[in-house]
Amino acid sequence: IPKFAHLPLLLNHDRSKLSKRQGDVAVEDYLKKGYLPEALINFVVLLGWNPGDDKELFSKDELINEFSIERVNKAGAVFDVSKLNWMNGQYLRNMPDENYLSFVYPFVKEELSPRYDKLQIDQIILLVKEHLDYGIQAKEHLGVFLSDDISIDSDESLGLIKLDTSKTVFNNFMKAMGNISTFDATAFKQEMKNIQKETGIKGKLLFMPFRIAMTGQMHGLDLATTVEIFGKEKVKVRLENALKY
Repeated sequence: IPKFAHLPLLLNHDRSKLSKRQGDVAVEDYLKKGYLPEALINFVVLLGWNPGDDKELFSKDELINEFSIERVNKAGAVFDVSKLNWMNGQYLRNMPDENYLSFVYPFVKEELSPRYDKLQIDQIILLVKEHLDYGIQAKEHLGVFLSDDISIDSDESLGLIKLDTSKTVFNNFMKAMGNISTFDATAFKQEMKNIQKETGIKGKLLFMPFRIAMTGQMHGLDLATTVEIFGKEKVKVRLENALKY
């Protein structure tokens, strides 16, 4: 005779039953957005069940070994998308780079492939690895690589690139660019060190105006790698534009 178990209902935050009217409910919806199967399994198992401690990240084998129907709660379980996002982000960041690149590439290929080669696209994908909760979210970080023009995002940013020290940094870097044979992240860091020694400009006054000149923002993705992906000509144009403020 089969034994039946009633698992807890999945609920929205307002404790109403999970339904399509309230958002995505099908596994396929989450897979299309770039949630990993293993993260979804981990998340769903913890809806109404717990191992008896604070551990939250499990491999499938660990779940099989530790799961017991006796620890399933009777009360309804709230489907917390923010928790799922956190969990999936942990899985993404723990993926080997090769697997991660293969997983995220399809989400950005259409936008990036007309402008960048595969090596550059891989650099961009790796650049956003620490910022993603799910695959399609990578699109949100592509703006700086897709736009030919930048928009300064605040009065504070505008004030920083107008400083005389900022213009000194921009001019010195442009003069040095002609002598940089391999224009990559390492060369960028070295030249910024040289400018610091030559001018005494350092810290926020050295790097932040340069970032604003490149991206229009005070904070963002790794600057040295961003500069490498841009290449000499794009960096030169953006520094020239920054000097006009």
